[in-house]
Amino acid sequence: MADAPLLPPGALPPTELRTADVWLRRQRAEDAAADHEAVMASKEALRVWCDGDWPEDGFTLDENVEDLAGHLEDAAAGTAFGYTIWDPAGTRVLGSLYLEPTAPFLDAYVVDDATRAALATCDVRVELWLRADLPDDVEPRVLASVRGWLQDAWPFQRPAWGSRRGMHARRRHLVALGLTEVAALEGRDGVRRFHVHAAPTVCAPTV
Repeated sequence: MADAPLLPPGALPPTELRTADVWLRRQRAEDAAADHEAVMASKEALRVWCDGDWPEDGFTLDENVEDLAGHLEDAAAGTAFGYTIWDPAGTRVLGSLYLEPTAPFLDAYVVDDATRAALATCDVRVELWLRADLPDDVEPRVLASVRGWLQDAWPFQRPAWGSRRGMHARRRHLVALGLTEVAALEGRDGVRRFHVHAAPTVCAPTV
């Protein structure tokens, strides 16, 4: 977790985004139970999303409460922001959106100096997951809505969108939005892989 504020002085994070498909609202402690249900209903997809073994089969509500508390601490400090993604009626959690700094994240990957310098200019790293039982056409619409929201309601100029090894559909959707893969990073463990997409010429290493 980074200590530097994610937003410039005086800027405040939006409270919510409402679309025909979803309602994004800043995370709250009381989201934990509904969020835990969505997590456990999407275990395999989330293990691809995080490129690891989270959540484990025995992941408990108490552990989710603890994880959520960490995200809320980051939001209170202004170093990262998390949003719970609900259905439009606010009755079912559909996923989560995370807006986090880019530079500290790179330490987990093998990154050459030129790529590190270029990616460090990205002013936010955008990652989101959606539950596995949603229709396939929901994800591209949600991605498009979030991208427009970042452009219209946030001060970010150079967002970097992330995906991991097995997220082939996500990368197709990002390309369809006009985003280019500007880097594919190998994990220091030799296993993980992180793909970075951004608008053309944004955050891209110069050759």
